[in-house]
Amino acid sequence: MIKREEIARLIQQVDTSTSEHFGFAWTNEFHPWEILEIIRDKYPYLQKKHLYFNSAAYLFSKSGTEMGNDLLYKESLDYEDSGNGDPHRISTDHYSGTSSEQINAEVEFSRSLQKKISDLPLPQFGYFIASVYFKADHDISDVLLVLSVEKDGESLLYEAADLSKFYHLPESWSRTILSAEITKPIPPGAELKVYIWNRKKESLLIDELTLKVYKADNPYAK
Repeated sequence: MIKREEIARLIQQVDTSTSEHFGFAWTNEFHPWEILEIIRDKYPYLQKKHLYFNSAAYLFSKSGTEMGNDLLYKESLDYEDSGNGDPHRISTDHYSGTSSEQINAEVEFSRSLQKKISDLPLPQFGYFIASVYFKADHDISDVLLVLSVEKDGESLLYEAADLSKFYHLPESWSRTILSAEITKPIPPGAELKVYIWNRKKESLLIDELTLKVYKADNPYAK
């Protein structure tokens, strides 16, 4: 099984790749859907796809005509609005736009991106992607990007990624990404949340807190 640290290294490998194409294949083992999202960032066009019962292969390119778009939904908190008077919104530094959110010892939970499941176009088989850009001037620990689905106080789905595994360089923006697979119907009335959990009260900036929903091919379907 691929670990979070290996996903972080893959981000650097893709970022530094100079090839026109990038391929990925898996077989007989769980693979994080984060991998396809990381590749798509730099190679957005899917050129070829081969599916088998217990394996799959993909070829992406930087340019060309895409076979089809599996993205069903995307929404981001870009912190360009006033955040309802949020005192932690700052304009002195940001990944994109003009603002970001400052996380510090006073902030255990960031602003969250919340959606009712009934408002999302969910596929029969697919996955959620949650991501965030962050910046810190020191090594951080126990700061989590969380994706959760809850109903009536019961947790139906929970995934978390430690930002420290994706920390690259001091005073530079890094990206953390995680996925959660959709394999069965989610009951009406449930709510999805994406947020930062600052468990050790670290100091950092975050920007572009994002949720995506993708449909996917199930290689195990009969």
